[in-house]
Amino acid sequence: LWKNARAMHAGLKAMGFKLGTETSDSAIIAIILTDQHQAIAIWQALLEGGLYVNMARPPATPAGTYLLRCSLCAEHTDEQVATILGMFEAAGRAVGVIA
Repeated sequence: LWKNARAMHAGLKAMGFKLGTETSDSAIIAIILTDQHQAIAIWQALLEGGLYVNMARPPATPAGTYLLRCSLCAEHTDEQVATILGMFEAAGRAVGVIA
């Protein structure tokens, strides 16, 4: 589990996503976004690609803050983690969240 969490956290951070924690202390990783349209577009792209992540938005989050929460488990393979990272990268680039 922790290997998967570290790989996901490091991969998302290296891509340039703003994360909810500086270290991979949890198997639940939050990506922080400040633009509602970008958050919804990434969430929708992931969903259409077959990956469900939770999206939190105001009033469940502070005004102007949107979270995409990805939950990992020990059963995820290295290949699955790499695929998930690729999906986040493609979606993030498509909407301009990452370069």
